[in-house]
Amino acid sequence: MVSFESRNPAYREWLDVTDVREGGVVFDAHNVFPDGEDRVYTSVLFFRTAEEFQRELEAAGFTDVTCTGDWHGPAAGDGSRLLIFRARLA
Repeated sequence: MVSFESRNPAYREWLDVTDVREGGVVFDAHNVFPDGEDRVYTSVLFFRTAEEFQRELEAAGFTDVTCTGDWHGPAAGDGSRLLIFRARLA
């Protein structure tokens, strides 16, 4: 089985970064529909280190916390685009 996503070319969308602060970024996502309506959704992304995530997961009661650099399991490192966490709820 294969799963993937693609954007529908009948819709226009773009992102406008509105604020950058230590540890996070705020952006508006514009979605223009065929009738011309522009729906705007504001999102905030926070960036934490693997160590910060692990500490917070353990403080929330999770155990066996592991972190990999992608969905296939290689160790996370400075060049990893993603941090994938797996944990058990105690």
